[in-house]
Amino acid sequence: MRKLFAARIPAGVRRAGLLAAAAFACAGAAQAEPIRFEATPTTPQLYAGVGASVIDQVVGKSRVHPKLLAGYEFGNGFGVEGGYVRQRKQHLIRPGTAGGSAGFADGYGGFGMYVAVKHILPLTGQLSAFAKLGVSHNVRKYHNWAGTDKATDTGAYGAFGLQYSVTQKVAVTAEYERYGKDKERGAKADAVTVGVKVAF
Repeated sequence: MRKLFAARIPAGVRRAGLLAAAAFACAGAAQAEPIRFEATPTTPQLYAGVGASVIDQVVGKSRVHPKLLAGYEFGNGFGVEGGYVRQRKQHLIRPGTAGGSAGFADGYGGFGMYVAVKHILPLTGQLSAFAKLGVSHNVRKYHNWAGTDKATDTGAYGAFGLQYSVTQKVAVTAEYERYGKDKERGAKADAVTVGVKVAF
C-alpha cells in the first residue's frame, strides 16, 4: 500500500516535501531553548533570501532551480516581494533513427520573475502562513541543431506557504508557487520552493 501511494505522488512533489521537512527540522534543532517573539513583526523591515525551487519539466524529470528574493514588510501583516528563479539548462538526447541518422540534443532553459503583494497571518509564536498575489514575467529558451527559439509570457503570479521564524531576523519558508500560464517547453509553471530569509 505504501509503495502504491508513493507511486501516485509526482517525484518533484516528493523531493520538495523532503526538502521542506529537512528545513523545518533543522530550524527546530537550531534552538536549544524556546524563544518568545511574534512570528509577524509589528515594525517595518526589509528582507532578502535564497531558495531552491523544485519544478517539473514538460519533458524529462523534475529539477531543482535556484531562487533569489527580496521584499519589504510594513509591520501590519502586509508587504511586497520580488523574486527571480533561474531555470538551469537541461539537455535531452534524442537517439538516431533506424535509417542511420545521427542523434541530437534538445536544450531547455530560461527564467521566471515576479512582483507581488504579500499577506502574513500569524498561527503561533513562531509559525505563520502567507499568501502572495502579483504579476510574473517568464522566458523559456529552446535550442537544437536547427536553431534557437524563445517563448515569453507575462501573467498572474500566486503563492501560499508557511514560515517558521528561527530568530526575530531569520526564518525558513516552504511554499507552492504558480508562474503564469502553462508552458509548452522546458520548466512548467508550478514550483514548490523551500528557502531561508534574513531581515535587516
